[in-house]
Amino acid sequence: MQMRTCLMVGAAAVTLAACSKHQDPPPAKPANGAPMAFQVTKVVPGEAFKSEVDVKAYNFSTKTIATYWVLVRFKDGTGHVVRDDKAAGDRDFDHWSFSGAKYKCDPQSWCSLELDPPVPATATTAEVVPFSLTAVGDDGLHAEKQPLFELPEMKWPS
Repeated sequence: MQMRTCLMVGAAAVTLAACSKHQDPPPAKPANGAPMAFQVTKVVPGEAFKSEVDVKAYNFSTKTIATYWVLVRFKDGTGHVVRDDKAAGDRDFDHWSFSGAKYKCDPQSWCSLELDPPVPATATTAEVVPFSLTAVGDDGLHAEKQPLFELPEMKWPS
């Protein structure tokens, strides 16, 4: 009987450990003061909406963020910047915006975002930095009128 009780308690502990949500510690805060840091986890080349850039993001702010305008820089397997001339023009980065409930990132937590910007055929990695981030308003449905963060100009941060 005692052995059976021990096994049941052990099984319950293992189940709880497996079901508990493990969250990685926050990354370093961005040097430019942005309230969100991005880590690209997957890059699949293709035209817009037929590509994939998976991003793990951390929201340092005390507000839920759900409207994004980001700068994206792609690199090939050797680390050289590659670009899609049609999308980026004369810049070595592209920009992409997205918003909505599926992109909500709660305060002081990690979230996963799946983006589908145009990705050059030779791209194997990417960097994503925020250009503008807007929080969800008090109603929980609409974006606030002013961005929570915005870079002063459309250029890759140094």
